[in-house]
Amino acid sequence: MFLIGFLLLLLQTVECTVAKYFLDKYKMKLRFPHLPCLQVGQEHKHTYLPLEVCNIVQGQRCIKKLTDMQTSTMIKATAR
Repeated sequence: MFLIGFLLLLLQTVECTVAKYFLDKYKMKLRFPHLPCLQVGQEHKHTYLPLEVCNIVQGQRCIKKLTDMQTSTMIKATAR
């Protein structure tokens, strides 16, 4: 019975903000929770990191093309 309960717990989906996740998981309060996140790693894994925990290495670049939605969002954000 314990194993079934444990497996059900693993299958539950919980909605959580990035700020709350970082506070709960890493005991880190984000200074800029309103900023967008970076999608990192493999696209099918959906890993997003707050900008303030990322470091960009000199010379690093992004070679993949933005989707139409990403391009639209970027233009709207920079036009403010």
